[in-house]
Formats: sequence, C-alpha cells, structure tokens
Amino acid sequence: VTGNSELADDLLGGLDIHAETLARFPFLPDRTKAKNANFSVFFGGKGWTLSNLYGFTSVQAEEFRKDLLDKRYPSVSQWHLMTEKQIIQTGKVRMLTGRERHTDSFTEGFNGQIQGVGSDFNKIMMIKCYHRLRKEGLQSHPIADIHDEIVFDCPPEEVDEAHHLCMEEYRKLNEYFYEYFKYKLKMKYEGEAKIGPNLLEMEKV
Repeated sequence: VTGNSELADDLLGGLDIHAETLARFPFLPDRTKAKNANFSVFFGGKGWTLSNLYGFTSVQAEEFRKDLLDKRYPSVSQWHLMTEKQIIQTGKVRMLTGRERHTDSFTEGFNGQIQGVGSDFNKIMMIKCYHRLRKEGLQSHPIADIHDEIVFDCPPEEVDEAHHLCMEEYRKLNEYFYEYFKYKLKMKYEGEAKIGPNLLEMEKV
C-alpha cells in the first residue's frame, strides 16, 4: 500500500517480531503479551488501550508506540495516516480487493483493511478448493466461512485426499490473488488444517 515493506521483509527473513518486542520491552511478562501489544498498535490502539489492557504506564505506552511505528515499521505509521486521511475525506475506506467500508472510525478503517482482505483470501480459496475437489471427483466440499477459517464437509474415506488437495491450493494463494485483483503479494501464505467429527472436536494435522 505504501510502497515500503519493512514488516514483510522482517517476517520473510524469519524474524519473530513478537520475541523482538519482548526483548526490547522486558517489563512485558511473556511473548503472548508482546504479541497482543504489537497487534493492538497495528490495529490502531493507542495509549489508553496499552495502559488499560496490557498494563503499560503512559510513559511506556508512548515509548512502545514510537519504537514500533517510528523506528521499526514507519510504513505502518504511514498506512495509518493514509487510512485516516481517506476516512476524513470520503467517510469510507477502500480495500486492495476493491470493497469499500463506510465508517467514521479510524480503528474500524484499519481493521476493515486487514480483516477484510483476509476475508477475501478465504472467499478465493473457497472457490478454488471447491472446483479442485470437484475436478478430482470428490464429494468433499466447503460449507462455511468462519472468521479466518473455511469448514469442509468430507466423507471419512476422502479426508486425507481432500486435505492434501486443499493444502496444494492454498500454496497458490498469491497466484490466485493476482488473478482476481491484479496485486502481487510479497508475503507467502499456506493453510493450516484441523480435522475432526465436528467443530468442537478438531485436532491440528
């Protein structure tokens, strides 16, 4: 979006940005809290959120935001400003995929672009997996999109093959995203699978 990619470069280079945050701010108790604080700021959280949800003092919150947004990932700060300007001027945000969300809330604008594009990833994969499963003659098929997951209904004898085929399709997400929206994604994406008799009894595979 901004033309810069510090965050993507670090992730592709194997840096654990949450462990890095924990090392920089040892008053955080563990990596999970560091991860939560990182995401909070990326999604537009400011001093109040950090102080009331994660135990930062006001001084620590300001220091943390400056470190994350000014020193480490200024492109995220730039994206925040671009989003805020768009909302002020138009009353909405436009996502990479072309969808628009009307809002007067900056945090809703940030969330909509991140979660909204993630939701569009899922819609693409539902279509592609459906056609791949049909092409291979399987009865397995997607039945629901829940947040960042797709639920498939599979006959027991097809589970292993359906899992293999869908994982193959997920490795082509970047290719499919370009096919639909003409954007080349820098990050690489793969799916993660859970299998079980129902949504309450799922295990990772």
